[in-house]
Amino acid sequence: MGWFALDGMLSGHPESSAVWIAFSIIQFGAFVNFVFMRYSLALKGMNFVALTGRWNSIFSLLSVFAASAVLWMDFGMVVLASVMQGFTLLGILRSRFILKHVEQGRVLGFKPYGFDREVFAWSWEPTWRGMISHFANLSVIQIGSVVYARAGSPAEIASYLLTLRVVQIVVQISGAPFNSVQPLMARLMSAGDSVALRRLYLE
Repeated sequence: MGWFALDGMLSGHPESSAVWIAFSIIQFGAFVNFVFMRYSLALKGMNFVALTGRWNSIFSLLSVFAASAVLWMDFGMVVLASVMQGFTLLGILRSRFILKHVEQGRVLGFKPYGFDREVFAWSWEPTWRGMISHFANLSVIQIGSVVYARAGSPAEIASYLLTLRVVQIVVQISGAPFNSVQPLMARLMSAGDSVALRRLYLE
């Protein structure tokens, strides 16, 4: 989808090659982050949400300062993309390091991949329901952004995407109190303690 959007915007652009290189670096970083997402997910699932959030905030601030320095020194978008994705890769190493030091590092000894029929049967229904809900809430907006990026002017697209990103950040911040107790809610659901779950949800 990124290629579809950029192909229209970069038609005849004098620095299109640099944009494509930067785009490739970003996609590579996103792929690596997806592959090793299990470290951060394990921390959140073990209820280390606050610890993970604090480190994410620190790394986000560092990446903003580093990106600002790159822009101020006019190094170009390829260096900017490399620096930003470098912090993404450092974040993966950070999550692995933290996971090694919580719960005596036992999690890293687990088998990282495998298929468990019982777990799959239990998780399939909430998974597909969650996918539909996520698509309805967010993916339609993302697809619309791609289509608009293909057809709109660069100035209009930049304004729209900046506004959309600000709204997304506000949504993420607003959802932090709820997301921080999700591991506890999952534990209460698995134990069948609906009274405590209802009380926690209302609080």
